This record gives sequence, structure tokens and C-alpha cells, in this order.
Amino acid sequence: MARRFIIDVLSKESRVDDFVTATITRVRVKPKPWDSQYQYVTMGYPTPYDYEDEYHLSLNCAMKRAQIRVTFKPKFSNLDQLVLVVSSAPRAG
Repeated sequence: MARRFIIDVLSKESRVDDFVTATITRVRVKPKPWDSQYQYVTMGYPTPYDYEDEYHLSLNCAMKRAQIRVTFKPKFSNLDQLVLVVSSAPRAG
């Protein structure tokens, strides 16, 4: 469920980077004999439920680390130090 949500959000955004590719495609599925819509297919009528969404997510770059920590140190001591932690979960395949 979370994977579908992430792919849905990423596929709708226009990004400058090309780190990931997220696509949603609709494919036609063959109705199962135990499905109630199967009888319409055998009679030659089209069914309204013969399409399914496929979610694809692929990583376009190699990542050596799963987490990167960047620290911004200010020149003046009265300013706070900023720490940015970027985490990613790369998956092979």
C-alpha cells in the first residue's frame, strides 16, 4: 500500500533529477473462470473490469550508502549548526 502511494506521488511530479523512474500503466487482464464477469466474456460482451494498474519503480543511479549526513557549520558562533540527514532505501532488482 505504501509502495503504491509513493509511486503514485512520484509519477505525478515533474522533477529535474533522474534518480528514480516511477510509472503506472494499465494492462488488460484476462477474467478468471470463477469471476462473475467471465460469463459476459464467453458471450462476446466486453467487461468493465478487465483492466488493472501495474506500478513500476526503478532506481536510475548506484548508491553506495543508505544514509548521508551533511552538517552546515556557520561562520559565526551565535548561529545554530544545521544538520541534514538524507536516508534512502536502495533495493536491487
